[in-house]
Amino acid sequence: EAVRKFIQVTHEAYEKRYGGILGNRVPGIFTDEPNYGKKRPWTATLPATFRKRYGFDLIAHVPEVFFDVQGRPSARTRWCYYDCATFLFVDAFSRQIGQWCDRTGMQHTGHVLLEGTPSSQTSRVGSCMRFYEYMHAPGMDILTEFWREYDTAKQVSSVARQFGRKWRLTETYGCTGWDFSFAGHKAIGDWQAALGINLRCQHLSWYTMEGQAKRDYPAGIFYQSPWWELYPKVEDYFARIHAVMTKGVEVRDLLVVHPLESTWVLMKEGWSADPAVGALDTSLMQLRDSLLGGNIDFDYGDEDILARHARIGRAGGEPVIKIVKATYKAVVVPPMRTIRRSTLELLRRFAKAGGRVVFAGPAPQLVDAEPCGGAAALAKTCAKAPAKGAGLVKAVESAVRRVGITDGAGRNIPETLHLLREDAEAYYLFVCNTSHPMGTARSLPVRDRKAAYDDVRIRGFADCAGAPVELDPDTGDIYTAPARRAKGGWEIRTSLPAIGSRLFVIPKKKRRKTYPPRPKPKDIRWRTLTARKWDVTLSQNNVLVLDRPRYRIADGRWRKADEILRVDHAVRDALGIARRGGQMVQPWARVRPDRLKQTIVTLAYEFDVQTPPSGEMHLGIERPDTFLIAVNGADVTTEGQCGWWCDRSLRRVSVDPSLLRLGRNEIVLTCCYDETHPGLEIVYLLGTFGAKVKGSHITMTAAPAALRLGDWVKQGLPFYAGNVSYRRTIRPKLRKTQRLFVQVPAYRGTAVRVLAGGRVAGVIAWEPNEVDITDMVKPPEALDLRIEVIGHRRNSHGPLHMTNRWPVWHGPGTFVTTGKDWTDGYN
Repeated sequence: EAVRKFIQVTHEAYEKRYGGILGNRVPGIFTDEPNYGKKRPWTATLPATFRKRYGFDLIAHVPEVFFDVQGRPSARTRWCYYDCATFLFVDAFSRQIGQWCDRTGMQHTGHVLLEGTPSSQTSRVGSCMRFYEYMHAPGMDILTEFWREYDTAKQVSSVARQFGRKWRLTETYGCTGWDFSFAGHKAIGDWQAALGINLRCQHLSWYTMEGQAKRDYPAGIFYQSPWWELYPKVEDYFARIHAVMTKGVEVRDLLVVHPLESTWVLMKEGWSADPAVGALDTSLMQLRDSLLGGNIDFDYGDEDILARHARIGRAGGEPVIKIVKATYKAVVVPPMRTIRRSTLELLRRFAKAGGRVVFAGPAPQLVDAEPCGGAAALAKTCAKAPAKGAGLVKAVESAVRRVGITDGAGRNIPETLHLLREDAEAYYLFVCNTSHPMGTARSLPVRDRKAAYDDVRIRGFADCAGAPVELDPDTGDIYTAPARRAKGGWEIRTSLPAIGSRLFVIPKKKRRKTYPPRPKPKDIRWRTLTARKWDVTLSQNNVLVLDRPRYRIADGRWRKADEILRVDHAVRDALGIARRGGQMVQPWARVRPDRLKQTIVTLAYEFDVQTPPSGEMHLGIERPDTFLIAVNGADVTTEGQCGWWCDRSLRRVSVDPSLLRLGRNEIVLTCCYDETHPGLEIVYLLGTFGAKVKGSHITMTAAPAALRLGDWVKQGLPFYAGNVSYRRTIRPKLRKTQRLFVQVPAYRGTAVRVLAGGRVAGVIAWEPNEVDITDMVKPPEALDLRIEVIGHRRNSHGPLHMTNRWPVWHGPGTFVTTGKDWTDGYN
């Protein structure tokens, strides 16, 4: 009833107003993190549904949901309880919304909450795979660059394949921070693409950065970032991959029974500290990593979906398990505490028909969460394997291996992931090098991923007569791949640089059309461009961050300088209103009180000036009309607004540079602060000047005209938030057959743009970190070369006061840390 009402007031309201464009111009509707709550869910209808489904009274057994009760089989009650909660959640939310979308021609998409491990999804959604069944584009999210959410991606792509869903969504790049590089965007996107995820939902694009909004899990992938106009470098790359890797159908012959329901029997009070729960999560990760690291791709099978949709069939004369539109030649039973009777019967019939069933580790001791020897008896008649490692791979590869990826010595490359698809004309193969080891829940930050392979051998495709073709998703170029016929099909020889990838098409029939091989330039000579200093051009004004004012509330005493968000806390505490944060009520949903709580707030920012700015100067401030502004005692009118900086909410107010003086300076802001105020934020001085920082003290200096190679923070640009072009004049001499490349092997920024003769030659974002500028060379003319390091907003918008320079997570909380995680100085 609740979800029906939700559909009525939300979905049907859109349908009434915009019905003519739903399903075409508006293709789908996104749901974000639906879940049944952290506590054990309960509804008025749950007991009756429970009795109907399982034949006994839940009320009489409620303690067994929470505890092991002496003399009673608690596991069965917990298993039934979580199965029932999952059924009610999925039936109410996903099924009803999915059916509404069916009726209106919409795509039901989005993702649920905490999908990553059996225990986390049990605590919030029961089984996310059952939820995906009713989604037209099932999805996931990935936060930060550190989480290897491989199981989440595999769960999504497994159900999507089984039910014939083309699109698999990812809400991606949340919490990565302003300084996350294009290489990071590629690395996170690559492993998701290799695991079957193909619909990119970038996190995030703000309508505004005003107030607390700017800390809503940055970075912003929109005009506020100085790299926004170059973002096609990332998106064109993935568009080419997905244009190819949505052809045909996926090729995955192995089914792994998902052990989720074994977690249900363990989810008693205090489950998060139970070693048995952690061991089950870990065993699944180890099994998954062993298979993927051995280049054995697979799908997961949810036991409830198996019970309703799986059947035994034959394909090519061999027994297979069919789940709607997917077929499997072999099954792995991972370490499990319990298995469904329906699953056991399916496996028994499959094995009897000649199918390969492998029990990895000990057989389950429970069937439908009750003691039973049925699984152990079946395991005795089936293949056995360790639950991880090479022995597991060896037990299944004869039945399911399609692709081998090794180094030149024949050793498997466990850092690689791949996706294989097939249609009547060809196979399509995407391979990526994650450049970090398997076997850990957290991955390395992208900047530390260095593993690369110069000699990679990809083997397979025995049924293909056509020569393999390589497609370069970075450029759109097509080449004949370096390959030869070998035992068992083709052997493609290639390389995989750090976080590198390869995309191949292997035709099933010989084709007349041929492509050139990928060029392999021979190095004739190198020149390293060195100089004590480089002439530079900045793309934006330099920035002086003002975020530590002395302050006064009403007519109270002046308080010592503090960071502006802490000042905002103090003001809201004084007014008796809630602090801002990630859980605050959105502005448009707040109820305006009849009588506002309000007070006068005065902020005084101090800084030194060694060298006054040259040219115009502006103050960047949100809602300047609500402030009285004075610079060294002289009033500044807000009528002199001239546009905005960074975000349209951050207005530029003209400030006469002559108001500044050598030595100590003070800017005073006064406002009336009430419950509707968006909050106190950093203000910025913008102009042509330099800056230096010592501790929490800021000084304006002369504008840098030249920079040494290296950290520009220490060269007058500590808060600078734009791009820097390093300029040189070169006079290259080329023969007709020679080509000229600019290579930037290392940099700290979002990307690098190379301009030659005033024209853009290309963008460097990942290996090989080079751009061909030959076509810009016109001998004997001198060539103006610009190497533009693309910046970001980290040093202007923070977090600026965390002791940890590289936090794992960026969100509202990382800007207001306390204790050992906080520094008054700038980091």
